[in-house]
Amino acid sequence: MKLSIPYDKSMSRTFQTDAIVLRTFRVGDIHKGVTFLSSDSGLVDAVAYGAYKGKGKLGGSTDPFTWGHFYCYRDPVRGRTKINDIESYSIFEAIRGDLSRFYIACYWAELILASFGAGGESSLLFPLLLEALTRLDTMQSEDRWHVFIQFGWRFLGLLGVRSEVEECASCGHVATEGEGVFLDTLARGFLCGHCKGASDLPLGPGGVRYLRFTEALPFEKAVKVHTDLQTERQLTKILRRVLGEALDQPLKTAELL
Repeated sequence: MKLSIPYDKSMSRTFQTDAIVLRTFRVGDIHKGVTFLSSDSGLVDAVAYGAYKGKGKLGGSTDPFTWGHFYCYRDPVRGRTKINDIESYSIFEAIRGDLSRFYIACYWAELILASFGAGGESSLLFPLLLEALTRLDTMQSEDRWHVFIQFGWRFLGLLGVRSEVEECASCGHVATEGEGVFLDTLARGFLCGHCKGASDLPLGPGGVRYLRFTEALPFEKAVKVHTDLQTERQLTKILRRVLGEALDQPLKTAELL
């Protein structure tokens, strides 16, 4: 894999940024390739030289989901970015110590990588991911799916593909209070009861109310709004379908959720 980012002569060779590690991989025997989401530069591919050699600081501080302040150097000749140092803010220990939470975080990372940083919306994507990881790390384990739902619904908004949940994508009917909707098989939008197909995914009135109410709330308040178990499962299934269709490619981590 070639590690490079476009180089602009007006850019400083040294830079620093708040970032979250999304992916790591080996570069040779002792170096670590790192893809991180920067708060101001989007997705960046970099190298932590010698990270797999001994017990250097960059070994552990470049693991997935580390959030910190990164000190980097751009090499215009080799077209690479080098990580010189990291001031770690958090490693999200609860996420790393719980498989279910860890798989959710991995799913988010794959979404971001597959969408090229939600199409470059780094200024909005970074705080969304940071808030989601923070809530996933600190909330009770049973509340993890509320965090999953809120991240997924807002991520679809950043992609620009979020459908109006109350309006039928076929006939335009607007769902009334107490009326459920259906996600069509190809996740192209929500349908009313008259337009739905036999294999479309149902979302009951509780799910419609939940999305309508929480999408206007700050993330930290939205994840505290609870639903019944059936609605939670419906929303989780629907979001996985919509996100997969939006990216038009299978997500490996979806099988782990």
